[in-house]
Amino acid sequence: MEDDRKYIGFKKRFAAFMIDYLPISIIFMTIAYNVGGTFIVENVPEVYSFYMAALALYFIIFPVTPMQGTPGKYILNIKIINHAGNRISLIRSIVRFLGEIVSYTLFGLGYIMIAVLKKSTGLHDLLAGTYVVQRKNGESRQST
Repeated sequence: MEDDRKYIGFKKRFAAFMIDYLPISIIFMTIAYNVGGTFIVENVPEVYSFYMAALALYFIIFPVTPMQGTPGKYILNIKIINHAGNRISLIRSIVRFLGEIVSYTLFGLGYIMIAVLKKSTGLHDLLAGTYVVQRKNGESRQST
């Protein structure tokens, strides 16, 4: 039932993002340094392309798995669901990821919405019809 869902706000979602993003970035910064002599991944085109592809696959694929979110969300015991409370589809995950790109390009406005809207939905969630919620006590982390 929707009324008993605990919607996750900006701080916890940002923490999950950092858990996901930092290790990937450090790996690619190290590769960029070894290939191009700089830690700035964007300045090494052959590394930057793989970096962007890795991020896209990471943030698109994990939400459609039984984990229902990235490893950062899994660690923090939260998940991404659709309106019915189920795991999201690949198409919905792609739309959500593209919505995150839009949110980013709008100076983060789409993310600020998470802190303001009642169900803590960002622009990417609104576009994809998704919610980020706390797993219930006793709920399997591998639910469908």
